[in-house]
Amino acid sequence: MRYHDAGDLRRLLAAALCLLLTLTIMIRAGGSAKTRGAADAARQAEQDGQGPEATPEDAAQEKSGDSVELAQLARTPADVAALRAQFAERFSPEQGEDALLETFFVTDDATDVTGNVAIRNATESLSPDFDALLKAGPTLTVENAAAPTVLIYHTHTSESYALNGDGRYYPEQPTHTGEEDRNVLRIGDELCAVLEQRGVGVIHDRTVYDDEYEGAYARSRAAAQRYLKENPTLQITVDVHRDAFKEKGRHVKPTALIGGKKAAQIMIITGAEEDGIEFPHWEENLRFALHLQQTAQEKYTGLMKPVFFCPRRYNMDLTENSVLLEIGTEVNTLEEAIYSARLMGDVLADCVKAAEKQ
Repeated sequence: MRYHDAGDLRRLLAAALCLLLTLTIMIRAGGSAKTRGAADAARQAEQDGQGPEATPEDAAQEKSGDSVELAQLARTPADVAALRAQFAERFSPEQGEDALLETFFVTDDATDVTGNVAIRNATESLSPDFDALLKAGPTLTVENAAAPTVLIYHTHTSESYALNGDGRYYPEQPTHTGEEDRNVLRIGDELCAVLEQRGVGVIHDRTVYDDEYEGAYARSRAAAQRYLKENPTLQITVDVHRDAFKEKGRHVKPTALIGGKKAAQIMIITGAEEDGIEFPHWEENLRFALHLQQTAQEKYTGLMKPVFFCPRRYNMDLTENSVLLEIGTEVNTLEEAIYSARLMGDVLADCVKAAEKQ
């Protein structure tokens, strides 16, 4: 459009301002409390250093196989901001309890430390040379990272997270749910999205295995075996859970500040052949766990709790590069867990890319 003189421009601007003011008034008058709550939560997230909301345009513009900007990983999903707002509308702070202990694990309970890798050895008879195993590195060799390489699944599928971020414990807030937008299935979705963005082939098994708690590991094991048989390029399996424990009667919330935003700390569990447990590849799995831990600590310092090396199998005997991840606890917020899942996706992608044959 061309403007012939200054008077025309002033009149056009005045008309535009009037129209904008009218539209603003109409939107505010017609907006629901729920919509306003979500918007307020999103603005608060930005003020708290939790990052702006992600949009489809952002995702389209920032796809890259080589790296992911930390700012992108930190963005608050719009639906999570809305869930937080809904929680605030339903619960008042008076309903919460001062029964939550937020803490940061570094070498707490660790029995061994090598470099920046802390390990809690819970076996009775095994004393591996963790330093030598870390230096040896994983047995992982990848022909083509774009082929199915990583399997993500959830033995305890209904494990969920808190929605409040006020540092209080709400007894009425469920710790298990079938709602896929707030249990570990959502965490797996976020982890997979980053892997895919980095060009790593991933399968996400979203089957529910804990409708009945008893037998959940046997059911997830059968599924993992089927995926491995049908996809011979799969080398890494990751069973994603969330933890739950107390200290001195308070629910523990492990967090780390990464890039100015809170993340739920992650614990790697890796098993051992002890007490009659058959686990032929436990040492190879331990090498992978230590490498994954070191990569995470170098890239996102503080993200990881000490590796838990224990006489358990948890289906990790299915490959030489299998781990169980505990991402936060039941009192970490959904947003903190999502952020951690994205960070771990980036770390896993680094491990896969480093093992890819050039």
